[in-house]
Amino acid sequence: MSDFRRQTSQVIDSILREGDIVYITQHGRPKVVLLDYQQYEALLANQAVSPDSRESGLMLAITVSAEEARQHVNRQVIPDLGTGLRAGSPALLWREQQLFWQVSILLSLPQLGEMGAVGAIRVDAHSGVIEITAAELEQIRQHAQRLYDGATLSTE
Repeated sequence: MSDFRRQTSQVIDSILREGDIVYITQHGRPKVVLLDYQQYEALLANQAVSPDSRESGLMLAITVSAEEARQHVNRQVIPDLGTGLRAGSPALLWREQQLFWQVSILLSLPQLGEMGAVGAIRVDAHSGVIEITAAELEQIRQHAQRLYDGATLSTE
């Protein structure tokens, strides 16, 4: 039990010091979230929180599903990035007072198969707005090119 208390204390210190959010999973699926009380209060104050959330637990209005977020990225961003890229599985995250889907961008080519993630794009879980800068798009393109170049060198 003392080991558990020590480890719990370290997790709490990390949450307070770094602003980390800890996701506790069960069978590979997130079940519990630990966050700083100020972050929790900010979450309650956010427009996406129902008025009854203090009584019944935290209830966020997520109007964009994970699949919709993935489809938004595939339709609105991937065509501008280039061949062989596609949206991967979204992860729901809360950072900087915002709930969003983080959609991974994967490089996958017929002759080489799935090569891996080359970046990620944020989609607002309430509005569906895609948040990415031109510089971030260029970084994804460059990472994809480096990954492709490295893979083709190893197959020659």
